[in-house]
Amino acid sequence: LAHQHGGRSRPHGGQGRPGHITFQTTTLPGYTAQETANEVQVAINGARAKGFDKQLVTPAALTGPFLTLDELLDLPPPEFLIDGVLVDQGVGFLAGASQSLKSFLATYFAASIANGVPIGDRATKQSGVLYTALEGFSGIGWRYLAAMQHHNLHTPILFNRQIDLTRPESVDDICRNVEQIDNLKLIIIDTFSKSKSGADENSASDMEPVVEQSYRLADKIGGMVLLVHHLGKDEKKGMRGSSSLHAGVDNVLLLKRPGMGMDLSLLVKKVKDGEDGFYVHFNAKPIEAAHPATGELRDTLVVEAVEQQLPGPRRLRLILEQEPGLTRAEIRKMSLDMSLGVNSDNVSDASLMQAVTRGFAEEKIIKDQQGRYFLADGGDE
Repeated sequence: LAHQHGGRSRPHGGQGRPGHITFQTTTLPGYTAQETANEVQVAINGARAKGFDKQLVTPAALTGPFLTLDELLDLPPPEFLIDGVLVDQGVGFLAGASQSLKSFLATYFAASIANGVPIGDRATKQSGVLYTALEGFSGIGWRYLAAMQHHNLHTPILFNRQIDLTRPESVDDICRNVEQIDNLKLIIIDTFSKSKSGADENSASDMEPVVEQSYRLADKIGGMVLLVHHLGKDEKKGMRGSSSLHAGVDNVLLLKRPGMGMDLSLLVKKVKDGEDGFYVHFNAKPIEAAHPATGELRDTLVVEAVEQQLPGPRRLRLILEQEPGLTRAEIRKMSLDMSLGVNSDNVSDASLMQAVTRGFAEEKIIKDQQGRYFLADGGDE
């Protein structure tokens, strides 16, 4: 058997020279050296026959677009432009009936994201915004101005008045020009029906290329394309058009305006890989906007959020107020016990774990070396 120690050979009974390998004969009990060598070779041949000489490829050694299960489970939760509502990458729809104030809500979203201010209690990710207004172009500026003045915002956005999602060359033109916009992460197209140049929205074969072109835009900016759309005649069935529209995107938001009043309810119908099926509430409010240069006044509307504490963070705070120093597993178990209680909100595990991840990142909760979590403020707000 050959022995080498740290690059220096150590022969039996003496000092070796660097770089030399020395040999010491070792035999099996009762065997000669040749018999031992024969037995070892038989064992090696048997191992090779069983495939033990093949290099074991572990997941860590793989290259290419592959993930192990542990890596997949460790992926961060979805990121949002509007926390829990509007994802930060992909394609989505904001749909509402005629006169549901969907364009006013889209304008509020745009102004809040451009300025990085919360929408109610939901954080936004500050980003550049391009608003493509394919109808009512002259009025969209007043709507954005009103939102800025009412919410005391200062960062404007850019506007565009043409795109045809059925023509790749039209999308090419937008892709070239958006490179000029700093940190652009949201393109709003209002309305979807005006962006598809006569393509039949009830035909899946017509709509799939349109959605594909929307994803080209989203990929170009590494962000979100939000398409403002209409509900169908039967609002209970959701958006107008082919079911492939709902199935083929990452985000679907449905706006309702009961009785054509000033209260708005937004159903977060679809969030890919996130929690959905809940409502976010808004109020519309008439105001008078003033032109900054001429002083001209114009009556218009603004939208503002109704304060609602998110279910995940609310549940997490309640748990850590009652039992500080719990691990993730213990937080999950306590939340499940709460959800089984009478008259208790059913908070999903995904929502709760997102609250833990974000709370730790935002230093609202802290974790000790044993993996136990505590409220950073000690439970005192």
